[in-house]
Amino acid sequence: MKVNKRLLIESIMISILIVLAFLGWGIVRGMYLTKNYVPDIVGSYEAIDYLQHEISFGIVKDRSSWITVLISFSGFLFMIAAYYGSRVFLNQMIKKNRVNK
Repeated sequence: MKVNKRLLIESIMISILIVLAFLGWGIVRGMYLTKNYVPDIVGSYEAIDYLQHEISFGIVKDRSSWITVLISFSGFLFMIAAYYGSRVFLNQMIKKNRVNK
């Protein structure tokens, strides 16, 4: 199977743009919510029953950081493969239609 390098590079660039768009949307949304946040100072101390009654000592170790990186990387590779596959399929369909005419 011959790999179209131009489509592969285009797929990588489109996938990077999609990831940057999602990150940018999160940043813009966070900035908007931070700017428009109005705290309710009076109502925040009405119910304080949710506070802990026990104290725990020790360290809670988060082991899911490498899993998150692995899932993110595999999602990125899936986006590249899906875009590349769809473009190759569309190019083949266009070539087939040109031959049939």
